Amino acid sequence: MKAPKPLDLQTVVRTFEAIPELAGVGAFAGANALYLEHIENPLGRFSLDIDLQNQSEEIETIHRRLSPQTQKKLKLVSRLNAEMYAYQTRVGGQTIRIELARPYLRHRKKYKPSKHVPGLAVVSLADLMFAKVSALSTRGFARDLIDLFAIDQQRGIDWQKLLAQAARASDNDYNPAEFLWKLQSHHCGCVKRTYAQELPVIHPPVPSILREFIERLMAANQAVAQATLRSKPPQQ
Repeated sequence: MKAPKPLDLQTVVRTFEAIPELAGVGAFAGANALYLEHIENPLGRFSLDIDLQNQSEEIETIHRRLSPQTQKKLKLVSRLNAEMYAYQTRVGGQTIRIELARPYLRHRKKYKPSKHVPGLAVVSLADLMFAKVSALSTRGFARDLIDLFAIDQQRGIDWQKLLAQAARASDNDYNPAEFLWKLQSHHCGCVKRTYAQELPVIHPPVPSILREFIERLMAANQAVAQATLRSKPPQQ
């Protein structure tokens, strides 16, 4: 099969139409869920796969119960571990990559019904943001920052409150020191021409606007770090 290429809404919808059983194996997550279901996409953010997450069943169990018709259309190409399976299929002459996994962070909010695919549940915006904060703090990818930036441009987010919630959550890998280090790196790098070229977007944000957002995240992060230090009992 050919390598996957960026997916648009029509291709995502056609994939679920071609394999209806997919709508029942997990909740729609990842960048495609964020931009196709929750917010607009003026940046032209693109993603290469369809992410489905199931936190109530074993992934192997889901894989085994797929119908013969679905198994003929889906090719299992990778099992990174027992909790993540990657498939490929062909829809309209295009190779589609589909990842089925147990979410790294527990979904806390109720799923919402998809605007585009009947019977498909969608991970909430709150849970997608929560996961992005954790991801930016650990791996620090530019795409994680860009997704938080896109949300900020369209929604009124209290970042200090969100980071404080992440700091209290035992399963979120947000760490104020690591988060600051990642933000500082992007603050320096986003003015370079190569930075925009590496972003998974068609229309990169203006560096000065992105920097202003990073500075607001830094301020929120600093407030959370200070509050965390004040809440710790003094050492004997």
